[in-house]
Amino acid sequence: MASNSISIQELDKSNKPSKVEEKLIRLLSEFVDMIASDANVDLGCTPKFHTVIQQLCEKAPEVARTIAKTMQESITNSRGRKRKLAEDPSYRPAKLRRQRIGFPASMSEQKPESDKVLGGSTKSHNEHLLKPSPSLHDLHDHSSQAGGCGEEGNDVLPAGVLATMASKALATSSEEPLRRASPQSVPYTEPTSSKITTVTPTKQTERRLSSPQTEEIQRKAILTSLESITSTGQSTRMRLFPNRRSIIDLTIKATRTICHLSKHKDGVPSDVHKRVLQSLQQAQLGVSAECTHQNHWSDGSMWVQVLEMGESRKDRGTIQNMLEYIGAWEWYNTQLELAKKTVTTKKNKPVKQRGAAMHVMDQIQNRWIGGVGIVTLQEGNSHYLSGSDPASISAEEKHLQRNRISMQLNRGKLCSKLVKELGLGILFDENIWAYVKSGMEEVDNIIKAIQADAGHMKLLQILAPQLEHLVKIGLPDLHIFYKDLKEAKLLSESELRQLEGRFALEGDPLPDSQLEAEIDRLIRDVNIKVLDQTTFGRNDTIAINNGMEIPCDIFDRLRPGRWLDSWTINALMQISDKPAFVKHDLSIPLDQKSGNNVLRPIKHPLRAWATKIAKFREEARKASGELVPLVFFCPINHKGQHFSLLEINEREKVIRHYDSMAKVTTRLRMTEVVEEQFGDLKFPYEEVPTPQQDDGWSCGIRTVWNFRHLSNNLPIGSGDTVLNPERMMLEVVEGLTACVESGAMTKYIRRRRSDREKRPPT
Repeated sequence: MASNSISIQELDKSNKPSKVEEKLIRLLSEFVDMIASDANVDLGCTPKFHTVIQQLCEKAPEVARTIAKTMQESITNSRGRKRKLAEDPSYRPAKLRRQRIGFPASMSEQKPESDKVLGGSTKSHNEHLLKPSPSLHDLHDHSSQAGGCGEEGNDVLPAGVLATMASKALATSSEEPLRRASPQSVPYTEPTSSKITTVTPTKQTERRLSSPQTEEIQRKAILTSLESITSTGQSTRMRLFPNRRSIIDLTIKATRTICHLSKHKDGVPSDVHKRVLQSLQQAQLGVSAECTHQNHWSDGSMWVQVLEMGESRKDRGTIQNMLEYIGAWEWYNTQLELAKKTVTTKKNKPVKQRGAAMHVMDQIQNRWIGGVGIVTLQEGNSHYLSGSDPASISAEEKHLQRNRISMQLNRGKLCSKLVKELGLGILFDENIWAYVKSGMEEVDNIIKAIQADAGHMKLLQILAPQLEHLVKIGLPDLHIFYKDLKEAKLLSESELRQLEGRFALEGDPLPDSQLEAEIDRLIRDVNIKVLDQTTFGRNDTIAINNGMEIPCDIFDRLRPGRWLDSWTINALMQISDKPAFVKHDLSIPLDQKSGNNVLRPIKHPLRAWATKIAKFREEARKASGELVPLVFFCPINHKGQHFSLLEINEREKVIRHYDSMAKVTTRLRMTEVVEEQFGDLKFPYEEVPTPQQDDGWSCGIRTVWNFRHLSNNLPIGSGDTVLNPERMMLEVVEGLTACVESGAMTKYIRRRRSDREKRPPT
């Protein structure tokens, strides 16, 4: 309809009012037809709709008055008819007209002291400051009272409410057509929560009239503002979370949060986001998916870890946000009390709550806002500029800033109350954002419900020290948390053992025989589901993703204490999640046995790997049509007894070596062979601190684990990081089990001897 729109100025200047009227009626009819044809239209939730109504009232008050009058008459004429089921019996237009915008219905007849405005009387020409013009806030408040708006609700704005808003807007615009409602007089309304709340309408008491009780309806919470934060009055009773949560459910969710925060301190590396963005951009340019993604099955474990890291970063940020809100609120509240004692009105009387709030907010804006830099955008109550000149932009930005600060301080007040009543542990609650976006009465109800649950209160007491650990050290302490849980006896011993097994750190030992049991299950599944037999034969082999031949004896090598060979390492690297630019192959030995069974260094040991790298480059060039920087990983076999991992990174132009049993002699040897073969690249060479092993068998699985993380740019820790090799092995065993279940593992089809890949020395 944008192309058919008519401005108010065009209507005033038109010399042919009959044609204009015809066009308006036609457009209005189209508007009605569109509304009637789509049941999901909800103009009450569209900020632009409120802006357009406001502009109509300001620029063409007579037209707006006519529309409002006609709508009111239509409503009056329809009252004698049988009421439709969809109507809300609690809606009373007459009551809304008398009621002050921004205060609960029960306060409509009251005059709180906080109504007084700083700097003058509450009457005369300043009286309009206490009566907000029908701004976006007003429209939003009324739409909430009419049934709410959000994802779950699709009720359109009732005509009576629209008429009432128009009447209010006209009454104000006739006095001051272009005046905007000030943030001092318009209460802040939090963005509606996604949580559906249950509301039971109460009996109306005004004029001793009552409306019958109706069935429970679903609507969003109607929230309060900062500057009316200390106002009293009865608000609509709501329950954010009607179902009581069990102590097991609460403990599981708290444990998950503590575990993830303990494991992932730094969040998701930015390279992961860059890769995803790059793949999206290349897909838009029509680049083949094979150039951006692996086109075969993988176990997905790395992406699960990425999601955990992202969740951990979100939880950490939420807790930090809440502490910031609390700190800002406590400072603001102190300044508020100070202003009540030092600031006076023009009549030389101490200001009340509202005047003090306005004074402090004015100080914040005038003194500090200009230098804060980037400010987080407000989540709701969007405003649209009424003009494009610098003055209107400056005024609009100041208006938005005031609302934003008001919102944040309001959250700080609610969060401070939650912490004081329930303890610091409440900041770990998954619903903390919903709590601070609710109203004071709802928060009071939440506090009462939690305090009535002894188990929940005990859990919050246990969580409080964990928050102190998180803030002071950067990480909570999962082991202390388990110890406190045990002493509190919130769970049975069996439940606690299950919890410890499910949520553990990477250095924690596995329960006895768990790895053995998982390997036995894997071998059984391979025999039955892949080879269609009961036990392995001597020459049984399988393939993963229709790749190279893998002998079935590798599965027994996964048992604790067994040393992995190069074929097993390569197979485990093959099923790992990795970007398409990551390439790997079988391990490269640095030494070989001579005729008398003596190990001798191989001349130019990395030459074969350099040839393979050139082949990978050419394949990537053919797939994309241009030279693509790749990342190459190659396990290095030292004297047939130890594996390390070599990385040649063309994207970062660096060569790195990761050794879980770092020795000076090994470092010198690797420096020499790398310089010999790849010195022409002019890449710097680094020996990277790597988690160390304290046994003689886990180098193979550590090489695989390092590859799985490094190929996705995930951290592996440092030299003093403790990692349990059995947990590493369990991760790949579970991946192989998933490989069987997905059908990516198949029986290897033998080809002619000359075509089969030869197994290198291990």
